[in-house]
Amino acid sequence: MSRHDDTPEETGGLEVDFSELPESAVPAIFDAIQLPLRRGMSFEEVRSVLGEPEKTHVFVADRKTYGFTVGSQQQYMCRPCCMMPML
Repeated sequence: MSRHDDTPEETGGLEVDFSELPESAVPAIFDAIQLPLRRGMSFEEVRSVLGEPEKTHVFVADRKTYGFTVGSQQQYMCRPCCMMPML
């Protein structure tokens, strides 16, 4: 978790590696941050929930990171990282 110096009472960023968590923890995290996603969703499934990404980053040839702005009252950037094509 990160915080900005100007707003230390607000969370500035949160990065979670779901592969390091028990399977049962993942839905609880998504529920807590009110993000209607689940582990293992394809890009098409994520896009159907979050809409079109605002940004796409390619850091490694076989993976892409997409940036979505989500939230109605307090918007934030959601970046489902390293979404690989389904084989």
